Amino acid sequence: MHREFRIFLIIFLIFFSAGVCFGQTAKAPVPAPYEKNEFPDWMQDLRRGEIILIGSFPLSMFLSYEFYDIYRYFSNNLQSAYRPWPFRTYDAVPYNGAENIGIIVSAVSLSIAVAVADYLIGKLTENKNSGEQDDDKE
Repeated sequence: MHREFRIFLIIFLIFFSAGVCFGQTAKAPVPAPYEKNEFPDWMQDLRRGEIILIGSFPLSMFLSYEFYDIYRYFSNNLQSAYRPWPFRTYDAVPYNGAENIGIIVSAVSLSIAVAVADYLIGKLTENKNSGEQDDDKE
């Protein structure tokens, strides 16, 4: 018993002492921050759209499921097997493959719509602000 513990302790110390030997230097290099014109405007707009699309997808997916649940419940004459999510029973009718694909497509479409709306609102605001700056110069 003591022999196994000693072997474990030696291996443990060897692995954790390597961290001390190969640790970082006291002063780590700091990367240079991005400059204002390092990336073209279209690339920044595309990145923002990507972030908004991916960020809005979970909420879009949830809303798509909820609205489809409500639609399915009412289209099946309010049968208890088709109740929407918080009121669903254990023996609820599961979604078929076509329904799942439709829900996912609607969630992706809603996320794309949110990203496009953000892009358009941003461009309108940008044009409005540049128009105000032009008026100030005159």
